[in-house]
Amino acid sequence: MRRLRRWYAWWARHAPRLRDILYVGFSLLTIVLQAASGGNGWSVKDWYVLGAGIVASVVLFWRRRFPVTVTAVTVLAMLTGGIFVPMGLALLTLAIRRRDLALAILGLAGYAAYVLNSWGNVNQIWVAVFTGPFLVGTWIAIGAYVGARRDLMASLRDRAERARPSASCAASRPGSASVPGSPRRCTTCSPTRSR
Repeated sequence: MRRLRRWYAWWARHAPRLRDILYVGFSLLTIVLQAASGGNGWSVKDWYVLGAGIVASVVLFWRRRFPVTVTAVTVLAMLTGGIFVPMGLALLTLAIRRRDLALAILGLAGYAAYVLNSWGNVNQIWVAVFTGPFLVGTWIAIGAYVGARRDLMASLRDRAERARPSASCAASRPGSASVPGSPRRCTTCSPTRSR
């Protein structure tokens, strides 16, 4: 049991950085696959997708500290290079951290970048118009759910910590259990008034 506690303490201490590494690694893997999916050899566009994707993926290391800026950079990478995964991960993080006007604006900007990136293909534009809200909205909805659950857990922890002192004061009152309307009070919870 002691080993399990040590492992959990280590995981709790290092989990955010490990998640960052996994996010960036997954994003880089998808960028390399997207850039290499071209036809014969690497064209200038493939090299640009690789470069912009690397920048958008590496920026994800700062997604917890600067979520709005990171999301704006990844939306720009989506607009210019069609790089979706870093933008989705940044929108997910932004939705976990903030559920306000910045999320709405950057969510709409991400949707617009997704649609405008497929503007060249006439047949593809309508597919992007109708699938974009689901793709962008899924990232935002998952992030908002995780953020709301974290806020709820923090609120419940706070309420439990505030309830501990009053419960200990009630338990420390002499005779409080035997006499329900006892006039004696705990001095730490409600100090007596001097007349």
